[in-house]
Amino acid sequence: MNLVNKYKKLLKWNRRVWLRLKRIVWLRFLVTIGVKFLIILVLLAVVVNLIDILDTTRVGEWVICRTEKQKQTICQTEKRVANKTEQPSEDNSGKHLFDDVESLSILAGLILVIVNAPEQQKRSQYEAWQVINSAEGQKGSGGRIQALHDLNQDSISLAGVIVTGADLTKIDLQGADLARANLANTKLNKANLCDANLSDTDLSGSILWDANLSNANLCNANLNNADFSGAELIDAQLVNANLRGAILRKAQFSGADFSDADLTKANLRETDFSGANLTGANLCETLINNTNFSGANLSGIDFKGFKLNGINLSGAQLFGTDFRGCNLSGANLSNAKKLSGINLAEADLKGANLCGVDLKDALLNNFILNDVNLNNAELIKAQLENVQLVYANLSNTDLCDANLKNANLKGANLSNAKVCGANLYGANLSGTDLRDANLCDANLCDTNLCDTDLRGVNLSNANLNGANLKHCLYNNKTKLPENFDPTHQGMYLIAVDSNLSNAQLSGADLSGVNLSGADLNGANLYGANLNQTKLIAAKNLSVEQVQKALNWEFAKYDKYFLALLKQSMKK
Repeated sequence: MNLVNKYKKLLKWNRRVWLRLKRIVWLRFLVTIGVKFLIILVLLAVVVNLIDILDTTRVGEWVICRTEKQKQTICQTEKRVANKTEQPSEDNSGKHLFDDVESLSILAGLILVIVNAPEQQKRSQYEAWQVINSAEGQKGSGGRIQALHDLNQDSISLAGVIVTGADLTKIDLQGADLARANLANTKLNKANLCDANLSDTDLSGSILWDANLSNANLCNANLNNADFSGAELIDAQLVNANLRGAILRKAQFSGADFSDADLTKANLRETDFSGANLTGANLCETLINNTNFSGANLSGIDFKGFKLNGINLSGAQLFGTDFRGCNLSGANLSNAKKLSGINLAEADLKGANLCGVDLKDALLNNFILNDVNLNNAELIKAQLENVQLVYANLSNTDLCDANLKNANLKGANLSNAKVCGANLYGANLSGTDLRDANLCDANLCDTNLCDTDLRGVNLSNANLNGANLKHCLYNNKTKLPENFDPTHQGMYLIAVDSNLSNAQLSGADLSGVNLSGADLNGANLYGANLNQTKLIAAKNLSVEQVQKALNWEFAKYDKYFLALLKQSMKK
C-alpha cells in the first residue's frame, strides 16, 4: 500500500510540473506576440501622425519660387488646396480615412517583410542548395553560378561542395570557404577566387584561364593537369599542392609559396615566379622557357640537366641548388644570393650574367665561362684552374687569392679588379684590359700578357718570371716590381714625349691620352681609338697612319698636321 501511495503522489507531482511548464511556454508565446503587436501599433501611430501633418501643410510653404513658371504652379496648387478645404467635412474625412488605410496597408506589408526576412533568407538558402545538389553531374551551369554566389554573399560555408564538370565561367566567389570541395574538371575561366580557401580542394583537370586566385589558400590541393594559363595567383599558398602536369603558362605566381609542391611535368613557359618560395618543390621534367625566377627561393632545387638558357635568376636564393650539366647560356644570375653549396659542374654558362654574384671559395675548375658578366662579383679564394673566361667581364671583380692556374682570360675585361695574391701561373691574359687593377703579390710566372693594357696597374711584388709582356701598354701610374725594366720586355710607355716608334698599337684604346711630342714613327695605329687623343707636335706622324685609326677626326692636332689632313681629304 505504501508503494501505491508513493506512486500516486509521484504522478500528481509530475502533472503539476507539466502544467507549470505548459503555462510558462504559453506565457512566453503571448508575451512575444504582445510585444510585436505593440511595436506595430506604435509604428502605425507614428505614420498616421506624419500623414496628417503632410496633408494639412500648405504646399506653398515647401517650395521656393525661382522662376515664373514655378510661381504659377504653386498658385494653382494653393487654389486646389483651398477648394478642397471648402468641401464638406464628410468627404474630407472620408478621403483621410482612405489615405490612412492605404498607408497602413503599405506599412503593414513592410513590417511583415522585415519580420519574415530571416525565414525568407533561410528559404532562399535552402533553395540554392537544392539547385546545386539537383544539378550535380550536369555539364552546364544549371543555375549553380548564382546559387553559389548567393550563398557566399550570405557568408555560408561551401566546404565540401561537389560541383564537378560544371561551367562556372566568371563566377565571383571572393573569400569563399571551399575547403575540401570537389571542383574537378570544372570550367572556372575568369573566375574571381581571390582570398578563397581552397585547401584540400580537388581542382584536377579544371580550366582556370585568366582566373584571379590572389591570396588564395591552395595548400594540399589537387591541381593535377589543371590549366592556369594567364591566371593570377599572387601571394597564393600552394604548400604541398599537387601540380603534376599542370599548365601554368604565363601565370602570375609572384610571392606565392610552393614549399614541397609537386610540379612534375608542369608547363612553366613564361611563368612569373618572382619572389616565390619553391624550397623543397619537385620540378622534375618541367618545361621551363623564359620563366622568371627573379628573387625566388630555389634552395635545394634539382635542375640537373635542364635547359635554362636565357632564364631570369637575378637575386634568387640558390643555396644547395643543383645545376649540374645545365645549359645556363645567357641566363641572368646577377646578384644571386646564398650560393654556398651550389653545384655548377659541367654547366654551360656562356654569356651568362653573374654580376654581383658571391662565389667565394667556389669550385669552378675547368668551367667554360666565356663572355660571362662577372662585374662586381666576389671570387675570393675561388678555384678557377683551367677555367675558360674568354672575353669575360671581370671589371671590379674581387679575385684575391683565387687560383687561376692555366686559366684562359684572353680579351677579358679586368679593369679595377682586385687580383692580389692570385695564382695566374701559365694563364693566358693576352689582349686583356687590366687598367687600374691591383695585382700586388700575384703569381704571373709564365703568364701570357701580350698586348695587355697595364696602365695604372699595381704589380708591386708580383712574380713576372717568364711572363710575356710584349706590346703591353703602361703609363707613369703603373707600379712595376723593383729592378724591373719594361723597355727590355717590349712594353710601350703611353705618355708625353714617349718613344713609340714601330709600336704595335692596333686596336688600342688611346682615347683621351696625351701623346704630345711622342715619336710615332712607323707605329701601327690600325683600329686604335683616337677619340680626344692629344697628338699635338707628335713626331713622324703621317696622315696615312692616322686615317687607319678609329675616331681620328676627334683627335687634337697642331695646325700644321690639320692642314695636311685637310689637303689629303680634298684629294
